[in-house]
Amino acid sequence: MTRRKCKYDSACYYMGKKIGGCTIADGDTYVVLMKQCNYDAARVLREYAYFSPELKEILTKVAEIQAKPNANTGRAHRERKSQW
Repeated sequence: MTRRKCKYDSACYYMGKKIGGCTIADGDTYVVLMKQCNYDAARVLREYAYFSPELKEILTKVAEIQAKPNANTGRAHRERKSQW
């Protein structure tokens, strides 16, 4: 019996949170495009037209996260209480 291969061999993260699975080429493209567009996912979606479906889904999710000005983006915050 043959073992089924995993479809994705990489993943994309934003603010320490896994956004989605993708291929290595899509992951590299995500990093390059985000750096070129100053880490603005909405700008990447506007300026570039050809994406794989997985990369487009990842960029759309990141754009939604960035559109929420006061959203908790997956970082855990804990208030430090004084010992006194």
